[in-house]
Order: sequence, then C-alpha cells, then structure tokens
Amino acid sequence: MITPVVRCSFVYIASPRVITRKDKKTGAMKDVESYEVTALVSKHDSVAYAALMQEVNAAIQAGTPKILPEGAAKLSQFRNPLRDGDAYAEEGVVLGKDRSSFRGNWFFTAKTLGRCPGIVDRFGRFMEPDGIYPGCYVRLDIRFAAYNNESIGVTAYLNNVMFVRDGERLGGGAAPAPTAFAQYIENAPDAVTMPQHEAAYGSEDGSSDLPF
Repeated sequence: MITPVVRCSFVYIASPRVITRKDKKTGAMKDVESYEVTALVSKHDSVAYAALMQEVNAAIQAGTPKILPEGAAKLSQFRNPLRDGDAYAEEGVVLGKDRSSFRGNWFFTAKTLGRCPGIVDRFGRFMEPDGIYPGCYVRLDIRFAAYNNESIGVTAYLNNVMFVRDGERLGGGAAPAPTAFAQYIENAPDAVTMPQHEAAYGSEDGSSDLPF
C-alpha cells in the first residue's frame, strides 16, 4: 500500500542498522543491514488509521491459518504493527527516555533488509538517502505480512519512500544548513530564497504543485 502522509521519527536509511539473524538456508548467524523508518500517524487522522488497519487486517486474514492460528489477533503475544504512541511515551518516562514526540500519535516501523529503499521527492525525482530525516513528512510504499517465529504478529516491509515536505527535526542532531544560518542568509541578486528541499528538487520557476 501507499500510506497517507506520515511523519518520520526514527530513520535508518542513510545509515542502516546492522542486525544479526539466522540464514534460512545455512542456519548460520550473519550480519544484515536493516533500512528502517518509524512513522507517526496522528490520532486525529482517523482516515489514515482506518486505511492502515484495513491492510493489517487483510494481512492477518491472508496469513490464517497457514502462518497464524485462528484468532491470533486476540492472543496476548500477538504483535500489532500499529502501536500506541502515548503508551510508548509513558514507558519512556519510566525508562528515563524522551519519547514526547510520540504523544498523540499511533506509530509503526517499516523495514527492509539488505537493500536501500527507493527514494524520490514529491515530483518523482530520485533523492539521496540523507534527505529523509526524523521530523520530515513522507509517504511510504509498504507491505504488511504475517509472521510466526519466536513471536507472532504482522510486520511492515518497506519498499520505497516519497519525500513530501520538511518538518521540524526530531531528536536533536544538526539542523539543515539554511536553518542554522537563517539570520545571516542574504538574498543574492535576482535570486529567490527557497526552503531546503525546494531549492534542491523544486521546479525551474520555483513554483510548487503540492496541493497544500
């Protein structure tokens, strides 16, 4: 599915995580690069939530009974990919971790192993992986699928990412250069100052066809 517009939280695209897993053919343990995006979905966006849950339920039905047992979604050990951000934030308080950006949201993590997802801007032009950062807004091309190994549930596989617009960076880190030097930037003669991604990927006349 192509998701509604969501906001990125944790992002491992330019620098994927390295995880250790068992090779299905040989049984040997090996390191694999995991490209991941954790997406925030506002609890006020009931349409987006309903669309995502429809795909999750379809994955449950497709995986029953071959992968999942009957009534799997009602089992305590079942892992739903859509999680409650408020509960996650409260858990962070107990652990001494700042997860305040998750409040008021649902969230899920989509990942792919061993392959960087395709990344385009809103005009369909390819982007570098570091253009996707915590806080920006994107659409994701994902696929939900059931699993049953050490645990049971539904996971989200990440295929492609479309950058939609910039947002306030989450979790600290360095700000984009135009933001860092905002109070010192001067307008060049006959030039128009544009936002970070507009300057890199906008149309020739600086206009935007984005419907918002």
